[in-house]
Amino acid sequence: MTGSPLMTTLDTACSADGLLMVPATGGAWQALRDLHAAMADMRGRGLAPELTFVYTLASDGRLIDGQHPDASAFVMGYRLVASSEYASN
Repeated sequence: MTGSPLMTTLDTACSADGLLMVPATGGAWQALRDLHAAMADMRGRGLAPELTFVYTLASDGRLIDGQHPDASAFVMGYRLVASSEYASN
């Protein structure tokens, strides 16, 4: 299955240093704003997170489109980069 979207997704997920999860109760855009605010909070605490992926989950655990009516949570993976590397980007 080399090169398949599923394998690429799994490879990307495995390369994350951490995960953030927010409920989608306020809709997709509110969930994305909440993830953005969480990343800003991490930066305010001296960390340098870099977005790796964002997945949308249905209540039964399926990966679905972010605008799907069954969206119940957004999961974001991030990598932590060195502060000096982050400042140069």
